[in-house]
Amino acid sequence: MILTEIKPVLVSLVLLTSGTLSALSQTQLELCGENAKLYAADRRVDASTALIESGRWSGAGLTSFFHNRGLAWQAKGNFDRALADYDRAIQSGPNNAIVYNNRGNAWADKGNLDRALADYDKAIQIDPNYANAYSDRGNTWKAKGNIDRALADFDKAIQLNPDFALAYSNRGIAWADKGNLDRAMVDYDKAIQLNPNFALAYNNRGLAWADKKNLDRALVDYDKAIQIDPNYALAYNNRGAAWADKKNLDRALADYDKAIQLNPNDAGTYRRRGIAWQMKGSPDHALADYDKAIQLNPNEAPAYYVRGLAWADKGNLDRAIADYDKAIQINPNLALAYYKRGFAWEAKGNLDRTLADYDKAIQLNPNNADAYNSRCWSRATAGRDLPQALNDCNASLRIRPQDADTLDSRGLVQLKLGGYDKAIADYTAVLTTKATAGAFYGRGIAKRRSGDKAGGDADVARAKAIQADIAQVYSGRGVQ
Repeated sequence: MILTEIKPVLVSLVLLTSGTLSALSQTQLELCGENAKLYAADRRVDASTALIESGRWSGAGLTSFFHNRGLAWQAKGNFDRALADYDRAIQSGPNNAIVYNNRGNAWADKGNLDRALADYDKAIQIDPNYANAYSDRGNTWKAKGNIDRALADFDKAIQLNPDFALAYSNRGIAWADKGNLDRAMVDYDKAIQLNPNFALAYNNRGLAWADKKNLDRALVDYDKAIQIDPNYALAYNNRGAAWADKKNLDRALADYDKAIQLNPNDAGTYRRRGIAWQMKGSPDHALADYDKAIQLNPNEAPAYYVRGLAWADKGNLDRAIADYDKAIQINPNLALAYYKRGFAWEAKGNLDRTLADYDKAIQLNPNNADAYNSRCWSRATAGRDLPQALNDCNASLRIRPQDADTLDSRGLVQLKLGGYDKAIADYTAVLTTKATAGAFYGRGIAKRRSGDKAGGDADVARAKAIQADIAQVYSGRGVQ
């Protein structure tokens, strides 16, 4: 699973330079000027500060140094100090579109999307042909969920600069978010054509291939992204997800390990690695990773959900339910959390709460065949509202025809409703795919009740040969 909620968007951090060399240090100017991005952020901060405090600069030169120090603070993740410097840059140079655009990027990094949009608007007002501002504003519209406005901005950026590889990549992400993977791929292809060393575009095209269920091509693109940038944590993360989807858990874990080494503060990577550990049958390792994910991001509903799954695997239903509760508190629309909480309540014998959770899961996701089947089974085993149980099984089978588990559930419903021929047909269909004790036993009882004692006895004997206590199990389900 690749969880698509984690896809990167690059911002355009454009450097300004101006002024004369005067008697100032050539090194300071290089650190703060057009070559600034070649140097570490700390050195750029120091150089910019020295130039600002020298008292020798005003106007465009001072604007440049405040702006470039803001870029350095932003690179260090200190967005408040970056914003303060961008404010000073705007005070000394109020008509500079680049400064407004980068202040918008800082607001976006802080999560204040409305202030970011205001700054991008101002940058575009100052320079209507500034392609970077349209691209960055498009990213912000996308983050706000307005994909159509995002696409319009990316279109404008590309119109202004047809060789703008980043804008093509960002537009590809927007098309992917709209579910149009073919148009996304066209844009990623174009971005790569324009810049064959564009690791981000390869990564994003890999995500699109993964969404199209072509994991082999996804892996090729992730490999290329990593070849171009061996420190690209997100590409390792996404490649790990592809390996997990291919059930190669050792390679998935290796990639997650590398991603965490490169970026130890990404909660999503710990959650994904925990899922891989859980798939390997190691719930303790999984729990440790889920705990870390929640420590890093206490508001990530999926981390609580998967930790609940791990607790359920360990048989601790109370802790599982507590985690499902928390996931639902954070995200009341997380259908799977209701579904799995219903499972846990059923295991604890609380049918009312079980059915309530299945009801909510189906309300949120009417195409969840498992939820319909589970609600059918719960009603069938309890002997409650059997006609509705039959409706649930039929609904599940419409979504997933010939599913053996659902046919087994419907067989039990038909058995309890007295539709013995239909029960025999459903159990027989199950047995064509897998020989289960439950299907033999249910069919045996249905045959006995329909007058075929010999055939029924033979099926019951086969059921007991597979599972010695099957009669007691079905007695608990109201079948004698």
